[in-house]
Amino acid sequence: GNRVQNDLSMPERNALSALLHWPGDSSSSSREAALFHVFCQKILERAFSVIPGELLPCHYTENWNLPALFVEHLLRQPESPWWEGKDWDRELLQAFRCARKELSRLGSGEWSRPWGKIHQLLFRHPLGENPVLGSLLNEGPLPTAGCGLTVNSGYYSFASPYAQKAGASYRQIIDLSPTGLVDSSFP
Repeated sequence: GNRVQNDLSMPERNALSALLHWPGDSSSSSREAALFHVFCQKILERAFSVIPGELLPCHYTENWNLPALFVEHLLRQPESPWWEGKDWDRELLQAFRCARKELSRLGSGEWSRPWGKIHQLLFRHPLGENPVLGSLLNEGPLPTAGCGLTVNSGYYSFASPYAQKAGASYRQIIDLSPTGLVDSSFP
């Protein structure tokens, strides 16, 4: 609400404006995508803090797209029981501030860290667990785009945020014209 907007500093207002005008892409170069995903993480942390114990949140956040859909529910439902006894506006403001602080910690400056700098994929070789062999056999971490809700899937777990756990593994393009061409690739 307006009460919270009046509490925002100019850098916070600029970040919020960028987020509100963000087209929703999760490209690896998008700063807004990074802010959005870290903000969602912080909203979940604040909402789940009302539940005693950690079992439900831990299991719930491992269900691929459910956390993102739940965050959408929380943003649309300020009267949700998950916010019971809490000031919804203040909780969102604190989640936003925590997200900016975390991005500042992960990068240099305000919230300038692009999504691909924190959302990365590490290809682990079976022998790569050994510290000596890992540096030779593992590939990455490599910046990646996407999230669990995008066509270019780049699923990450909310229980261990931002590191890509799964993604699109096959693409096929088919030209349906009479002289059709088929092209496919595996990563």
